[in-house]
Order: sequence, then C-alpha cells, then structure tokens
Amino acid sequence: MITGEALNLTRKLVRIESTNPGVGEKNVEEFIKEYLSVPGIRITENEVFDGRRNLIAEITSYQFDKEAPALVLICHMD
Repeated sequence: MITGEALNLTRKLVRIESTNPGVGEKNVEEFIKEYLSVPGIRITENEVFDGRRNLIAEITSYQFDKEAPALVLICHMD
C-alpha cells in the first residue's frame, strides 16, 4: 500500500484540473514547479507551443559519477 508523502502528492495532483482540450496542463505545471522549488533542484521551462511548456527539474545538490547512467522520467502533465 502506498502511504505518506507519495500518496498525498498523488491526491493533490489528480485533483488539479488539467484536461486537454480544456484548461491544459498549466495548473499542474505550476503545482509541480512550486513543489520542486527547493534548494538543490534546478528548474527550467521550455515553451513548446503558445502557453504550453515542458518543465525540466534537475537535481543539482549531489556529486554525480560522470560515468554513471542518467535517469530520465518523462510524463504528460495533462
């Protein structure tokens, strides 16, 4: 069973209106951006269409082994 922070975060995300067509993913993007706005996470936004952006969050506070593989998570926000 999923509990704690992961469950609370999921509940908050699914309550945000993000239909497409409809309001789109802007509200989800703003929520995620605020949630990840902590020291050690660098956030970059790239507008791909008018009013529609990709959100890139990069963890910067750890020492990385340059030879280690990267982990990339890709998902839709709508």
